[in-house]
Amino acid sequence: MAAVNKIIRCSVCNKELKDFKPGDKKYKIYRDRIDRPLPGEKSHFKHIYVTYIFCSEACYEKFNKEWNNGIQNKFLPIP
Repeated sequence: MAAVNKIIRCSVCNKELKDFKPGDKKYKIYRDRIDRPLPGEKSHFKHIYVTYIFCSEACYEKFNKEWNNGIQNKFLPIP
């Protein structure tokens, strides 16, 4: 099976982050948990974790400002 290289991009400006490595402290990362009810269940939830990454402090501030104002589906999570 061939290795798949994922292209990691900033969640705000869509800039490609070529030198990103997992665990790197160079980029700011925000992780969010979404709780979705399981089919037919009202009290049991499936937890989905979504990760956003930012190329700069300015992109993070823009994300944080709009996220707090209720605009969540404008940004691209990393795959």
